[in-house]
Amino acid sequence: MSFEIVSDSDVMKITLRGAFNSLELVKLFEAVQAREMQLARSPHRITDLSAAAGPQLTQTDIIHAVQRIRSVRYLNEHKSAIVAPSLIQYGFARMFQMLNDHPQVVVGVFRDMESAEVWLATKEEQLVSSSGLQ
Repeated sequence: MSFEIVSDSDVMKITLRGAFNSLELVKLFEAVQAREMQLARSPHRITDLSAAAGPQLTQTDIIHAVQRIRSVRYLNEHKSAIVAPSLIQYGFARMFQMLNDHPQVVVGVFRDMESAEVWLATKEEQLVSSSGLQ
């Protein structure tokens, strides 16, 4: 797996390519944290799985990823959009979304980049009322 992280003041875009496993997921998490430490605030995120092969992950790997994120104290609340066009990517992304209970992170899962970008641009009050998330 390879990944690319590009960020501006509003959005951090994370693009994954190829197959990835739990160890590579940890490396990605560490790289995102290192990048974020250079910023004045926690930006919204888009993680694009469009070029990623089927993940070599288990339910336990997803639980560990959520636990790692839960242990982080972010500079501010933010949204994290996951673009998951294939069925297996979408399933893993939804599992991550359902397990996420971090009070500073709201996760959305989308089939295409355009929908993810529209969601990120939506004001927080609209997000809560339109998604049913509380």
